[in-house]
Amino acid sequence: MPAPLPLDSTDKKSLISLLAFYSYRKGFPIQDNHFGASCKEKEVLEKLISPLEKILSVTPAIFYSPKDNLWRFRIYSANLQQLFGQYISEEANLPWKLLQAQEDKETYFSWYFLRNGSISAEHNQNKNGFRISFCFRDNSAFGEEFAVLLFQLGMLPRCGKTKVDLHDIPDLRKTAKLCIDETKQKILGFYLDSYLDPHLNRREEPERVPPTVILELIAKLENGTLTRQEGREILGQYHLPLTRLDQWRYMGTLPCHVQRYLRLKELETNLFARIEEENILEFVEAEHFFNRFIPERYFRDKMVVRGCYAQFLRILKENQVKITEIKGKTYLAR
Repeated sequence: MPAPLPLDSTDKKSLISLLAFYSYRKGFPIQDNHFGASCKEKEVLEKLISPLEKILSVTPAIFYSPKDNLWRFRIYSANLQQLFGQYISEEANLPWKLLQAQEDKETYFSWYFLRNGSISAEHNQNKNGFRISFCFRDNSAFGEEFAVLLFQLGMLPRCGKTKVDLHDIPDLRKTAKLCIDETKQKILGFYLDSYLDPHLNRREEPERVPPTVILELIAKLENGTLTRQEGREILGQYHLPLTRLDQWRYMGTLPCHVQRYLRLKELETNLFARIEEENILEFVEAEHFFNRFIPERYFRDKMVVRGCYAQFLRILKENQVKITEIKGKTYLAR
């Protein structure tokens, strides 16, 4: 396996770019060393040439396929296959060990959005019907981690079982700034410009109260460290009456963006707690590792999954793989 790149390497950005471009399509574990790509826009593939040259010292030949009306290139690389195994580990789907700085997270998102993500719009004069969707039908765990990445970039995505959506205007603006696909960038720019078109009688949306401010207000009022007058003054900055705060406190009707914030915060906490625990223990959760090998179509049949899981553990024991029980869960030695 190749030695890890130093974190201050000029090639780090190129490595993150490749991992982002290929990560969801390749999955883990990597089954082959084929890293081809196809796209309707030749420019998208041309962007990939520079990181491939820096990391692998290869320059793929891009060709047009009239049969399916796509631009393509083919590349086979055992080195890139090994890099995936090195940086995308058993306990996570994203290369978090490389995504420590905000700039690195932005790079990952930009290159992931270059190949993935669809833009859609509903015709509605009264509200924002525009969204960017990322589909994760084959790997919901990847979707949750991707939502955490967006959360750490300051966005509040909607995270479902099979997809992650960006819908809020502030998030769409951030996405437009990070987008490196000229076609998607033009679509986003056109929408954001036309959304406030005076002919449509739309105005800039009022600034939302940040989720952390709402949660802090509620907590301080309940423990008596904040007066109602002080709460009124804070909400007044966002042109909201104090009665709104009473609704949040007593009726349990937290704003949707606060509910999303709490959900994403929980996903983030659980994700990094699992990664930290598994790194410290030098074990990986058996069920989490096992799920990567089971085709999605089998998940619905619990009897089949239980039978396969039992056989999976039996084979590991026969091959003298170290297995241990921690807090009621089965773990495997790395």
